[in-house]
Amino acid sequence: MADKYDINRGTLYYWQNKLVGEVMKPKKNEIIKSLTKDELLEEIEKLKKEHLKLEMENKILKKANELLKKEIGTDFNHLTNKEKTIIISALQTDYKISSLINILNLKKSTYYYEIKRLKYDKYANIRTYIKNTFNSNFSCYGYRRMKKALAIEYNINISEK
Repeated sequence: MADKYDINRGTLYYWQNKLVGEVMKPKKNEIIKSLTKDELLEEIEKLKKEHLKLEMENKILKKANELLKKEIGTDFNHLTNKEKTIIISALQTDYKISSLINILNLKKSTYYYEIKRLKYDKYANIRTYIKNTFNSNFSCYGYRRMKKALAIEYNINISEK
């Protein structure tokens, strides 16, 4: 800054002290001497864990945006269990499932229940009959006609829902 504006470095420090007040900065040697090697290694491990957690949160938000069309700043608490399960399934190749579950505040049993629900579709075989009936009737049947047609043609009785 001093070179850029062609002023004395002392002037910069004077202005800083005048505006902010005197800043007490510890000397570099004092910081290093106060921490032992074990404490430094502990600090490094803690920072690595924090970095991994933040990286996972970032990827979770990106997947939520990509898969669920959610905003990037979405809060994890506002996601449904089904949405959380979809995100975990997408990221399980990169991270441990247990750590993803912890970050998303999802219980392990809930995750496996949702996985089972996503894989199982009790109306999968009936959907083909519904599509065939709908398409063969010029795509104009409503739910009442569709229910009657399925009952008559295929002897399938299901709810209108």
